[in-house]
Formats: sequence, structure tokens, C-alpha cells
Amino acid sequence: MSGLSASSTSLQQLAAFLEAAALGAIFAFCYDLYRAGRLQFRRLPPFLSVAADFLFWIAAAAAAIGFLVYRRWGEINIYIYIAMAGGFIGYLRLFSSYLLPLWLRGGAFIVRLFRRPPGEEKAKK
Repeated sequence: MSGLSASSTSLQQLAAFLEAAALGAIFAFCYDLYRAGRLQFRRLPPFLSVAADFLFWIAAAAAAIGFLVYRRWGEINIYIYIAMAGGFIGYLRLFSSYLLPLWLRGGAFIVRLFRRPPGEEKAKK
């Protein structure tokens, strides 16, 4: 009977590892979108840039803590952090170079949609 509980514990740890790796990949996906947005608005004042970075990483930390509390009952194991880092790095290495140009083109398209045509302000006066 002890073999069954050891197996179920191992399966639980494997599931936790895979969930954490997926969370790391989701963080990297969100970071990719954030990075594309930052590249679209390069001329922001430095304090806004720092504030946006701070807010992004605070949100990521809150999501990681929420994951640890909700899915892992607050257990902190080193393999969870390794899996999150591995998922983050894996996404950046495997997908970011292909998807970032897509996000940049999509962001540029959205910015063009909301930008006013050059002569519109003068026509209203």
C-alpha cells in the first residue's frame, strides 16, 4: 500500500511541476506582450517606464503567490521555482523570437487605428 501513496505523491509533484512550468510560460507570454507595448511607446518619460515595470512585476509576483496558495496550499518547494523559471526561459527561447514581431505588428496596427489623421485638428478649427 505504501507504493501506491508514494506513486500518488510523485504524480502530485509532477502535476505541480508542470503547472508551475505552465505558469512560467504564461508569465513569459505576458512579458512578451508587455515588451511589445513598451517598444511601441519608447518615448515615455523614464518615471512612467519604471512605474510600468514595477507594476508588471508586482502583478507577476501576486499571481505567483496566488498560485502557491491556491494550487499548492502555500507549500514552497524549490522545484516549483525551478519549474516557473524553466517555463519562463523555455517560452522566451522557443517562442518569443517568432511571436514578438507578431505582437509588434499588431501593436503598431492598433496604434494606427487610434491615431488621428494629420490634418484633422486643423479642419475642426
